[in-house]
Amino acid sequence: MWVRGQRQPSEPFDVDDTFDYRPAVAGPGEFDTHPAQFALGLRLPGLRTMDVWADHARFGTGRTEIWDSISYAHCRWADPDGNHAVAQSGPRRLWDEVEAAFEWWVKNDRPGPERFGLTVTTDGTHRAWLDDPAESWVI
Repeated sequence: MWVRGQRQPSEPFDVDDTFDYRPAVAGPGEFDTHPAQFALGLRLPGLRTMDVWADHARFGTGRTEIWDSISYAHCRWADPDGNHAVAQSGPRRLWDEVEAAFEWWVKNDRPGPERFGLTVTTDGTHRAWLDDPAESWVI
């Protein structure tokens, strides 16, 4: 996911109109910090995200959308206690991936950007890592 300042305009995409629905394990408000967005962006490269709000100031009328060129998910903002609803469509379960990345970030003591590194190989491969270059993943 992109940090707000790095977000690029959306490109058109086709989404299967068949959605799976479920309660959210982690709601969008939990990801709304720079360290969380930075970590999730490294774990989930290539995803686009956008917060969508109704045109009136009524809590619970918004959603966070996430998509790639094939799959789409959104999580509706519900109440402060976290009773958010997730809808997913396409071959990837994007919100499941977001929750797994968030869980990984929490399990690793919520690291900030200063704990991450980047290795670029001679063939141009970019590998991100947390604390130890031996524990890297391709981005």
